[in-house]
Amino acid sequence: MNNLESVTYNQFEQDSPKYKLYQEAIGKALEDNPEFTVVMVVGAGRGPIVRAALCAAAKLNRKLKVFALDKNKNAIATLMNLKQTEWSQLDVSVVEKDMREWEPPVKAHLVVSELLGGFGDNELEPECLAHINRLLTEGGLSIPCKSTSYLSPVASQRNWVNAVKLQNKLEQPYVCKLHNAYMPHSPSPVFSFEYPSENSFSKFCSLRFSLSGPLTLHGFGGYFESQLYKDVKLSTVPSTHSTDMCSWFPMYFPIKEPLFGTQGEVEVNVWRCNQQGKVWYEWEMSIVEEELKVATSGVHNINGLQHWIGLYT
Repeated sequence: MNNLESVTYNQFEQDSPKYKLYQEAIGKALEDNPEFTVVMVVGAGRGPIVRAALCAAAKLNRKLKVFALDKNKNAIATLMNLKQTEWSQLDVSVVEKDMREWEPPVKAHLVVSELLGGFGDNELEPECLAHINRLLTEGGLSIPCKSTSYLSPVASQRNWVNAVKLQNKLEQPYVCKLHNAYMPHSPSPVFSFEYPSENSFSKFCSLRFSLSGPLTLHGFGGYFESQLYKDVKLSTVPSTHSTDMCSWFPMYFPIKEPLFGTQGEVEVNVWRCNQQGKVWYEWEMSIVEEELKVATSGVHNINGLQHWIGLYT
């Protein structure tokens, strides 16, 4: 989507704890690397991360050259206004361009982005940040430097009814609050991507969770943890959730029919597929007893027929 609505930006920008973490991460990276002077904020939106970078530099009494890059015309208008007012005495360049196509006049020491979705990589962060090596100087850094998705089986009749019966989303994940939900286990890691690096975009993960008693499962919930810099992290994983952060809800992956199990294990298989300009997930949940599948949901969203994300939209 090239042009987000103003209300969407408003929601993002109200999450001050998130931007405080970005400011902390940028500040630590600058402090550890006194030679860093050029910062690129890719997907700058209406400027909260640009502001975080400038504040971090001011606290260290450092001068930065900052590029604020976005392809959204609505965001560019706001950035241009900020450049002429709040940032008029600072070295900020506003660039209306897709980061995948932009040829920068200079290389950056630090590339900062906020491209995460509820399941971590579902907003195509890996595909977008695959291009940052050509933006960075040798020894340059990315914030974030690593993102990992997590999942846990979930029992939630309310969310399942909403997904399957009301919204007819039989094979489509969606972002939501998990109401009246029970997770029998803490979420486990699924897919990890590091930046900058040569990531494989298509991945597969199989996870097992033990069953300790009768339970009806309705799919699984997806979360993420993103390492911004060293020990500074963003997390939506319940046990490590970043304090007061509100930008992301979990991603719910429903199954067409609930699965009932009493013993053994729950097996969850997830595929992240990238082909022909599209990215999608396929998933399967099974009840396994003594290494035999006694019940299975079948594979959902085969070949992305029900849901996919376009690489060039």
